[in-house]
Amino acid sequence: MILLFFSFILISSSSTQHVAASDWDNEYTNVILNAGEWYDVSGSLSSGTDISGFFETHSETQGLDFFIADDYNMGEWEAGRSASVYELSEGIHTMGISFTVQTTNTWHIVFSNAEGSTTVTVDIGVDLDDDNSPYYNPSNWDYTRYGETLETDEWWYTSFNLDAGDEIDGHFSTWFSSDGIYFFICDESNYNAWTTGGSATGFAIKDDYHQADIGPFEVPTSGTWYCVFSALDQDDTVTISYGIDINEGSGGIATTTSDTPPPLVMDASQIMIVGIGVVGAIVIIGVVVMLAKRNSGPEDFDDFEVVGVG
Repeated sequence: MILLFFSFILISSSSTQHVAASDWDNEYTNVILNAGEWYDVSGSLSSGTDISGFFETHSETQGLDFFIADDYNMGEWEAGRSASVYELSEGIHTMGISFTVQTTNTWHIVFSNAEGSTTVTVDIGVDLDDDNSPYYNPSNWDYTRYGETLETDEWWYTSFNLDAGDEIDGHFSTWFSSDGIYFFICDESNYNAWTTGGSATGFAIKDDYHQADIGPFEVPTSGTWYCVFSALDQDDTVTISYGIDINEGSGGIATTTSDTPPPLVMDASQIMIVGIGVVGAIVIIGVVVMLAKRNSGPEDFDDFEVVGVG
């Protein structure tokens, strides 16, 4: 798909918001698994330890099998014998991980392409008990979104009905440091122009960022304003979270919406390169990710090791 660019007015942002997101304690990105291979993250854990995390393959056409097993059953599985495993899921593109260790043992978190026929690339984030994930606490932000997954032909927007002088502030994060997202703010007329392939003006632009402040941005005119997160020109699937504050200068009322416009197919003569590019089409895909409970225990995720490709 040919990239559509904007004649954007770039408005810089310099403020830092109060509570941003955390990166995973342990992150393994761009892991390439050929057909017949698997990836094993293992560690010695005590009974009751909570494991949490998330993985996403680089395309919705790619899937992996997933399971968690203790040391004995991992050995049985590797030997091709019958094994008892937990959280077994097959052919998965994106998945949240939430598991409580059953017994004190060495435990294995396995991402398997053993039954696959093509190469799969995957990003993995895992934590023990610390609850580090790209999460924005709703008590600290007016509006939050957790785990919005965008494919390479999608975008997501949140719109607000605001008065001139109102201020948009916030922060966003992709779920993996190897992923970036394109962000901008615009009014309704420019949003409509962008979605139909025309020249548009955007503000507070962030070009291919893993994490960034959204503002502060003061709305110059009353009306509907859009915060847009675009993944159209990304190389792989991107999952995002964000927190947004609306500081009302004149009493604007904010609403959150989404839409599913058709993909943009542009002729080369329609491409305008005058600023920073952002492109997209949106699909709302819910990502179910459970945060781990916080337990006391001796483990630190430094105890985990990547056994690697099997």
